[in-house]
Amino acid sequence: MSSQKYSEPVSSLLTITDRPSSTENWLDYKSLGLSVEHMDELIRMLTDDELHLAPSDSAEVWAPVHAWRALGQMRAVDAVMPLIAQLRRIDEEWDDAVGEEMPSVFAMLGAPAVKPLGNYLRSHSNGIFARVCAAHSLGKIGSEHGELRDECVLLLTRQLAEHDLNHPVLNGFLVYYLLSLRAVEAIDHIREAYAHERVDLHITGDVENVEMELGFRKERSTPEPQLEWEEERMRGNPLHPETLEKGKIGRNDPCPCESGKKYKFCCNP
Repeated sequence: MSSQKYSEPVSSLLTITDRPSSTENWLDYKSLGLSVEHMDELIRMLTDDELHLAPSDSAEVWAPVHAWRALGQMRAVDAVMPLIAQLRRIDEEWDDAVGEEMPSVFAMLGAPAVKPLGNYLRSHSNGIFARVCAAHSLGKIGSEHGELRDECVLLLTRQLAEHDLNHPVLNGFLVYYLLSLRAVEAIDHIREAYAHERVDLHITGDVENVEMELGFRKERSTPEPQLEWEEERMRGNPLHPETLEKGKIGRNDPCPCESGKKYKFCCNP
């Protein structure tokens, strides 16, 4: 039993039956008695594959989410590398919760996370969307910690300079997060990536869109590009959880709405 691996109050995270709320409404984990003295156990919970693959009808499957939130709230610097190691789950397991929440956790940790995230972003052996999450995290850190903004811009720009080696989707998100930081100093690298047709236009539009966003031009000189979008996967009434047979779909199974997400992070109530 997973509960036997953890002592109180860490083990209490295994029994929270409510689905974790949005990033704006996290629990106050200190109120559960958690503190830095529990950091090692929380890191072990965060990385526990048994919990990530726990039965779909258990509360335990949510324990890693509570663990990384608690580590963020307590500014657990020693958790930076174990947290970064979880980014692989975005590409390997379609774990969108990692991609959606880790930037907020890293923003809580601030400066100690910047260089490790930059190193992770730089490695082409990591998954595309794991690297996008690292870029997102740097963008969020730079936005919330003004003193770190320049360093985060430098790391994002440095990666965009390797546009020929990056996937166009990654380049598109690098531009997006540079825009979020109002990184006018990166414009030459941004223009170069667009000139080599290495930026996915679905993310930030074309170079003229970017130039207008950063104040380098007031209006377009060419027509807006017409992009082809994937047709909606679902037609008519959406597939609601109540239409599904009980017990047929686990929370770790692909969602039947074909979103590409796990059921627990999509249509699961």
